[in-house]
Amino acid sequence: MRWVSLLPLLLLWSSPGCVELSELKPVVTEPDASGDIVPGDVTTVDVPDTGPPDLPLGTADAYVAITAGATFSLVLRGDGLVYGWGAANNGELPSSAAGAGSGPRRLDLPPAVRIAAGADHACAMTPDRQVLCWGNNRWGQVGTSGGDPVVTPTVVYAGADAVYAGPSATCVTSVVTGALECWGRPLDDKDPIQARYSDPEPTGLSGATEVHIGDGHICALVNTELFCWGDNSQGAVGVGADAGDFVPTPARVDLAAVTLIGGGNKHSCAVDNTFELLCWGDNDQLQLGLSQVTQDQFEPRAVPVPSLSDVAAIAGGARHNCVQDEVGDVFCAGDNVYKFSSIDKQLPLWDLGAREDLPRVALITSGRAHMCGVSQLDSSVWCWGDNSSAQMGTGGPPQPSDPVQVPLPSFP
Repeated sequence: MRWVSLLPLLLLWSSPGCVELSELKPVVTEPDASGDIVPGDVTTVDVPDTGPPDLPLGTADAYVAITAGATFSLVLRGDGLVYGWGAANNGELPSSAAGAGSGPRRLDLPPAVRIAAGADHACAMTPDRQVLCWGNNRWGQVGTSGGDPVVTPTVVYAGADAVYAGPSATCVTSVVTGALECWGRPLDDKDPIQARYSDPEPTGLSGATEVHIGDGHICALVNTELFCWGDNSQGAVGVGADAGDFVPTPARVDLAAVTLIGGGNKHSCAVDNTFELLCWGDNDQLQLGLSQVTQDQFEPRAVPVPSLSDVAAIAGGARHNCVQDEVGDVFCAGDNVYKFSSIDKQLPLWDLGAREDLPRVALITSGRAHMCGVSQLDSSVWCWGDNSSAQMGTGGPPQPSDPVQVPLPSFP
């Protein structure tokens, strides 16, 4: 069984090597006689002119994006430089600098305008809309054939408008057609041959403005409608238990005028036009924030948080969920063994108060068991939670940590 025919895409491949960005050509790989994508079997293709060829870079005095994998984090500076820290067992941090535990290091990448991290792979988009990916490729999530880790960032797509990554999958939106296209681990784990799909297939959706990739499910926001599909055994798709354990094609979630989406491995959340936060899916650690309700939720449930103002971002991991409000305060729910909440309890909980030991943030991201955010005040980066793989970037002890500032280089 294929990825239920959800995901075709022209897989664009080229080897970046040490060439200048301007020398890279859009190329498309062609299958060999066996139907496999073979690096090197390339055909040059023309990408239609869709306007200005480059996306603008900003200034070097701010971090404009942050993303986290299972045990590593990446941050994008306004001038296009990418820094990373944490675990690098699968090539997640392609850098000539020292290995994990030595703190943040600049990655060996061309200037980027977008970044995205899965569990142990990552991608970056360049100003000319090339997507480079690297890291664990067991399921083809990097976008090249073969299951070995890809330690050198490799161009896998040209003509992207945005790139998204999840635990074992990657998605892009095409600047040419608007189509949402994905590759990586089959959403149906019952696939008997456990095939990997580096040659993606289309989702059937166009115009997606936000995408959340969980561990076995995907949600996409199209205009103000939310569509989800994949593993529904714990309700992550959000269309009810009657839909079965697996939803093969995008199904509309019954929500009105959705404005924001997010979630974690096995749960999903959204904000509607009344600014209400709604969550569904795995809830065994109270990560949905539904007081003492521990049952999995197969349909969206309103999350009552009296002290929370309008939600600006949602970021979750394996057993927790955090939201950032428009003021910049962060609220977390779920398993607290890694100190996601400032409440000194390891029990599953919903923290009704914002962390007082964290600066107000403009951006947040979540790894499997750690969180990071970018300060509104000075663009400093702060992380908290699990530090067993140097996720804090400070070289501190391998134990759960309260928020600490990541020692990134000073702005020029």
